[in-house]
Parts: sequence; structure tokens; C-alpha cells
Amino acid sequence: MENVHDYQKSAILYVDDEEMLLKFFHRAFGKKFRVLTATNAAEGYRLLEQHRNEIGLLMTDQRMPGEKGVQFLERARQLHPRAIRILTTAYSELDVAIEAVNSGAIYKYVTKPWDIPQLEVTLRRALETCGESGSNFIDSRFSQKSDKGGINSQ
Repeated sequence: MENVHDYQKSAILYVDDEEMLLKFFHRAFGKKFRVLTATNAAEGYRLLEQHRNEIGLLMTDQRMPGEKGVQFLERARQLHPRAIRILTTAYSELDVAIEAVNSGAIYKYVTKPWDIPQLEVTLRRALETCGESGSNFIDSRFSQKSDKGGINSQ
């Protein structure tokens, strides 16, 4: 029996201050997933509110002017707790990843530059998880692992 998931059912909101990366992300994944993009946290919150019932996955860059990715995910978790959260960065900041696990209950910590086929698998699995059990799975999974230093990374 084949498990068929409708990847267009839930949207992905990607927040990054680098507009070229937003365009690249949309080009790479826009035909496979419903993609929304924002250039900063404020625009991300606006889209999150506007598309509250549509967004299943939040992905954000860590290093942005103003509000950092971890802060965005932490607040977004309060606003939309069922959305799966992914943090991405070009910098290897283990302390940031641990903070994200502890405060934002992230699903994955993804380093840039991306391995596009691997990122697609990550996005698919995240959307499948969102459709199956929402953030209750993620929250319980990471609250148990965070004190052991267990984080998923690529």
C-alpha cells in the first residue's frame, strides 16, 4: 500500500534577508511545494497571520538584521504551534542550534549551502510529519533530547 502525501496541502514559509536565496528557494521548490517567502521577521509574522491555516512548515535563516531566526521561531511557535520549524544558517553555531532546540523546538538545523536533493527530502518529511501529528510530536521529541545534546543536522 503506497502512502501518497499531498505536498501542496500545506505551505512552506521561508524567511531570509538574502533576496537571492529566497528566489533560489522558490525556483528550486516552487513547483513541488506551495512556497511563501519573506525578507524579514515582520513580513514573516504578517504572512504567518494571513496564511495561518495554510502554513505547515516554517524555515528561517538565523542571521538576519533585527530579529534572529531563533527568536522568530520561538515567537512563531507561540503564534502557530502546529507548524514544523527549521533553522538554516551558513555558520556553524552549535550554541545557536542548541538554543533553537530548547526554545523553538526545531525539527531540523540545516546548514548552507544546501544540498538540494537532501533539503527536498527534509521538507517532504517535515510536511508529512505536520500532516500526521503536528508539533506535539516535535515538542515531545526535542524536550526529551535537548538535554542530551541531540539535534538533527545536515
